[in-house]
Amino acid sequence: MEIYVLVLYTIIAIATFFRGDFKSKYTAEKRLNLKYLSFVSIEFYKSLFIIKKPNTLWHKLESFLSIGNHTSLIEIIDEVNQASSRFRANYFNSKRRDISIHYDIDLDVVYTHLCEISEEDEAKQISSILAILQPLSLVCSSYLYLTYPKATMAPAIPKENIILKKFRKGLYEHIYDLTGSSIQTFAKHLDQNMQSFHMIDRPKVRELLTEETHSHLSQFRECFKLGILLHYFYLDLGTAVRGYLQAENYYEQQFNVIRINVIIYEGYKKIFLPQNENGQNKSLWDTYIKIPVLATKSPEYSEEADKIEQILQGYSQNNNIEDIRHNFSHFKRGNKLPIIDLWDSVTTINPIEELNKALDFLNMLSRIIKLSKPCLEYFAEKEHARIQQNLTAPLDSIFAKAIGSCKTIEDKERLQRFKDELKDMMLGTFDKMIQRDKRNTNE
Repeated sequence: MEIYVLVLYTIIAIATFFRGDFKSKYTAEKRLNLKYLSFVSIEFYKSLFIIKKPNTLWHKLESFLSIGNHTSLIEIIDEVNQASSRFRANYFNSKRRDISIHYDIDLDVVYTHLCEISEEDEAKQISSILAILQPLSLVCSSYLYLTYPKATMAPAIPKENIILKKFRKGLYEHIYDLTGSSIQTFAKHLDQNMQSFHMIDRPKVRELLTEETHSHLSQFRECFKLGILLHYFYLDLGTAVRGYLQAENYYEQQFNVIRINVIIYEGYKKIFLPQNENGQNKSLWDTYIKIPVLATKSPEYSEEADKIEQILQGYSQNNNIEDIRHNFSHFKRGNKLPIIDLWDSVTTINPIEELNKALDFLNMLSRIIKLSKPCLEYFAEKEHARIQQNLTAPLDSIFAKAIGSCKTIEDKERLQRFKDELKDMMLGTFDKMIQRDKRNTNE
């Protein structure tokens, strides 16, 4: 029965995300639906053939089917084993599974994964996993019928009530097209931001930079990390919202509502919880928002940061959203089958509450993106000051020796004034070069 639950759940999930792809209008939207197919197929395979080795679920079923050495059952065993070997050799990739559901703190990993997704490749992967699902479904359904001949009537699929139908129709009319437009805009910004992020790595630019300069610029561009990830979260959540609004049946709608929960939890976790990156156990929120906001000493920015942080802290106290995420992420954990608990959530979760939660989270993402602009200005000013310091350091060193050798106070003061004038001239010329480069870039 555990295997049959896994099989049916996987088929429903695959159908939901593939239908989301078929109905998607934009490239980014299609890819963000397709990425869940990789997660579902790999998680199913892992749950059936890998967890609890050597005593896996498949090993148990294989041993049971081998009893009596029936030709038809032996053929099914061989069929599943061959299909399993093909899938493992060609498509099993734990890293792709993890990125699809948990994202990654490495921007290149997340962005490259999204760009490489294609309908053709995902369709081939799903065809490969269906070669396992089909014979298993046949065996499990036949066994269920023989064992419980009077208990195999399929229950009627629940229908939307009037209130929920009216809510979804109204929300569709108000935000479906608007969210689609935002997906296009955010996808464009994501591409542009990643191009800017890698500007210093382009061969023609890289050859102009010293190792030290490239190292400093590489550290500085980390300031853009949170802003870029926020665009990715917005795209993923916006796609899930549109998936719910255009879904045609109950389970398809509910699956997208569950997906909304998972995205919100994963987004909150990446933004607000410590990431232990580069040996520093700090959150992206603290590093790239809270610390620079405090440094700006702006009451307006501090107040906005406090309001957003209260919202983020609220997610940390929401055990339900965390439970749904854990049950969605792992079909099988040890001897437990979390998707059984997840199915309870699928059938009981309230779409009205969850869609309101999604819209609030999208709004919060936009607020953080807006707040990140003065934070980036703060980091830019720090980098500008560092460059200025490096530029004038030789001058300071030369004049320090000369001023120290002066015999009178008047000579020292005159030399100090000359040094200050020369320093101002150098920095003024440097600032003019920066402004000219900015104008050329804007043109």
